[in-house]
Amino acid sequence: MGKNKSKKTDITLVIMAGGKGNRMGPIIKDCPKPLIPLGGKSAVEKIIHRFKTNGIKKFYLILKYKSRLIESYFNNLEKDYDIEFIKEKRYLGTAGGLKLLEKKVNDVFAVSNCDTIIKINLANAISAHKKLNAWLTIISTNQNIEMQYGIIKLNKERVLNILEKPLYTFVINTGVYILNKKCLQFIPRDSKFSMTDLIASLIKNNRKVIAYPVSAKDYIDIGTWEKYKLAMNKLGCVGKNKK
Repeated sequence: MGKNKSKKTDITLVIMAGGKGNRMGPIIKDCPKPLIPLGGKSAVEKIIHRFKTNGIKKFYLILKYKSRLIESYFNNLEKDYDIEFIKEKRYLGTAGGLKLLEKKVNDVFAVSNCDTIIKINLANAISAHKKLNAWLTIISTNQNIEMQYGIIKLNKERVLNILEKPLYTFVINTGVYILNKKCLQFIPRDSKFSMTDLIASLIKNNRKVIAYPVSAKDYIDIGTWEKYKLAMNKLGCVGKNKK
């Protein structure tokens, strides 16, 4: 995918950066997940850079864990974009903190977890979101998973077939979303609420949720220590981090 030369947009990006990142192992004790290094920059800067190529100039960071450290980091950073920090008083999950933005976001805005780095033509995704009258769009990708065992198909105790290490393809959630502001009415105030809870609530209330695909090669997950190490190789960061 070539460089995106999109003009400045009124779409804002909300980055959910308040979690403890327990799956990242001991590195999180001194360095919160948004600030883990990726080739001389922090992970959250990598996310911001990817969305800046789509013309976004306004970013919100929802913070809780080590919020002062993250805020201090950005206050001492030379930036060509606007960033505002929204601090949770307690952990509100992957969607609960969005309720704090009711008076800040526009009618359509984007949301990203802080452990997801993707390439996306956001203008095309938003166009699909609006054209299909969606309330929420999940940015998705295909994931191939090879089973490490032979899978036995049974009828009671009788073996009907055996598949040796079959390969399955699933459509997965990348952790990036496009939302209508109206979605916020389904989020309870000051309560822990996940994005999965929000999606389930929208579907239950017959509000349209769609998936918009990106290529698997344009999606990088850094949510666990093992995936972070793989991302370092994929991004060509090995040997570049100074820590």
